[in-house]
Amino acid sequence: CKPFLESEANYEAFRSEKFHADAACIRRSAYTAIQAGSFGFTYGAQGLYAGVLDHDLPGPTHRWGPVLTWDEGLALPGGAQLQHLRSCYESVCWWRLEPRPDAVVPQSDVLVKADGDATFLVYFPPADAPRPPLRLAGSRHGAGYTATWFDPRNGNTQRLPDRLTSGPDGLALPAAPDGLDWMLILEKATVKPAASVSAF
Repeated sequence: CKPFLESEANYEAFRSEKFHADAACIRRSAYTAIQAGSFGFTYGAQGLYAGVLDHDLPGPTHRWGPVLTWDEGLALPGGAQLQHLRSCYESVCWWRLEPRPDAVVPQSDVLVKADGDATFLVYFPPADAPRPPLRLAGSRHGAGYTATWFDPRNGNTQRLPDRLTSGPDGLALPAAPDGLDWMLILEKATVKPAASVSAF
């Protein structure tokens, strides 16, 4: 196993007749890379990667979409949203997470990284239609988890009010809040030991 870096994938604002690398495309590229095991993701954007200073001197960038100067490329929303990717992973012990490509049943585009059965990060890419009910393998029967939805667009979180409990065939995953991309953070609930009572 060797470390790898996802580099130069889908620069923001690149556009053709059949392709447009918008902020959603950037998020999907970045989260997919990290969930699959990449140690990082290099962001790029139209105008920014070539250091364009003047709209009248775009160099080769005019082949890939609208002409932007480097500072206009820097201000695109996808780049700003990648700060939330960092905060998402730093909310857990990210260095312990490993890709679990077979964790979702039935097989799906949903991607999982996990720290044993203690923590699961479950990335739901954008979906045009509702997914069938999904289960998460790898958790012990009867284990309870706190569940938090993380919004990659703004970094906001929403804790589900009830714990999720793993059954004999895995943990039933909740449906994503909508058809956009979401990260579900599952953390194993710890049971506090009963207070000891001393007799005199």
